[in-house]
Amino acid sequence: QAQPFAWSDAAFVPPEIDEMVVYEVNVREFNTDFDGLTTQLDYVKGLGVNVLELMPISNVKEAVEWGYTPLDYFAPDERLGGPLAFKRLVNAAHERGIALILDSVYAHTHPEFTYNMVYEASGETNPMLGRFEGEFFQDWAGTDFRKAFTRDYFFNLNVYLIAEYHVDGFRYDYVPGMYDGSAGQGYADLVYRTYQHSKSVTRFQAPGGRSRIIQCAEHLPDAPGIMSQTHSNCAWQNGLLDRAREMARGNYVTERLAHQLDPEFLGYPTEHTAAGDVFPVAPFQYLESHDHSRFINQFGTVSLRDLLGERYGNRDRFYKMQPYVIALYTGKGIPMLWHGQEFAENWGVPSGGIGRNLFERPLHWEFFYDEAGKALVRLHRILGTLRSNHRALGSRGFFYYYYDQLHIQRGVLAFRRKVDADGPKPAEDLLVLVNFSDAEAEAWLPFPADGTWVEMIDGKRPPIHIAQNDQWAAVMVPSNYGSIYKRT
Repeated sequence: QAQPFAWSDAAFVPPEIDEMVVYEVNVREFNTDFDGLTTQLDYVKGLGVNVLELMPISNVKEAVEWGYTPLDYFAPDERLGGPLAFKRLVNAAHERGIALILDSVYAHTHPEFTYNMVYEASGETNPMLGRFEGEFFQDWAGTDFRKAFTRDYFFNLNVYLIAEYHVDGFRYDYVPGMYDGSAGQGYADLVYRTYQHSKSVTRFQAPGGRSRIIQCAEHLPDAPGIMSQTHSNCAWQNGLLDRAREMARGNYVTERLAHQLDPEFLGYPTEHTAAGDVFPVAPFQYLESHDHSRFINQFGTVSLRDLLGERYGNRDRFYKMQPYVIALYTGKGIPMLWHGQEFAENWGVPSGGIGRNLFERPLHWEFFYDEAGKALVRLHRILGTLRSNHRALGSRGFFYYYYDQLHIQRGVLAFRRKVDADGPKPAEDLLVLVNFSDAEAEAWLPFPADGTWVEMIDGKRPPIHIAQNDQWAAVMVPSNYGSIYKRT
């Protein structure tokens, strides 16, 4: 009999929603397997990351596959290192203060999933599969949550993964395929039962009897609704990604990007208050994800193509990414990076076809060492540290966008992040300026309080001396870059 795994993470607790910075990872493409990722956890943590989101790690049929047509659910894929290596990864992440959540594909399976093949061959009624809500694949049935077996299967899977592998939550793939309403038998019931179970798990227990478990919904058609109506405390949503790509392609509508940096302004909830449970909620914010070509590619491509005919992005234009990265780390919501984004990884991804998820795109780690990679990794590290050290950047109570048509015309976005004192934690008031243009620009802002204001990204800009509250002063903002000012 195998010896039990020697866990050493008893003191670990997942970060609060407002503290989260997420790193989405395809384990195989990042560094081959679980052990490869484990060796680079310090690197990931250095970006300010405290949550790893792993793309599906369950068994699949093909040698190369993203994992969205699973054959099995209860054991991590042996090709990624298997159960023991996965436990080593989770334990090592927890030792570094990093939570780990799994991309969970519960709405559909592979046609050769055991429960499909056995019952298809026998002719008996399938206790798990059938037509439920929106099927992801129209030519075969998905999981049917009207069936008690299906509901119990996935709930007990979550319980098992939490207990056996110490995972900290789930990013639920394709929630529209499981969602039949806020009181339905599908997604809402699963996340509710999982939340109630998590209250009994020590590492999730939080003040007020709430749980810190991370349950993230991929419900792109209605991300605000799914957080309001279910026990999801976060959600994927493509709003920032879409607005940023519009701007990158030359459509300078800076105020639309500003609105996206304040999800509450757009109608996103900040708190769940149903079924006797109260907990904070927030959307993920990102410039890249596995579903899209790289952000650097929006600024231009080179003639070199991959085996699918997709062009690589032009990394000579890495500097164009910088203002967007500053906005990502300083806006409201939960920042998420897609692995390699921090050094301008430049793979293309086709919009459809079999090569979309059956083609391997290993990270170009050599990019880490060139001019573009060094500059961008440095910026991510600085911003990650600032996000970790300054509560104002994770606050949800205050976001003020300084609307000035002259700023907009110059491609400059300016906003204020503020948080009140909380016990021993002091109040903070920060001013953020982001310049998306190719020229240095001047912006005039009212500084909230008297004193000396210093720039924190580089610390090389001249300090600004303010004699009285709300005094207006000029700030020069570097091109394709930004500044964050704090009163000393």
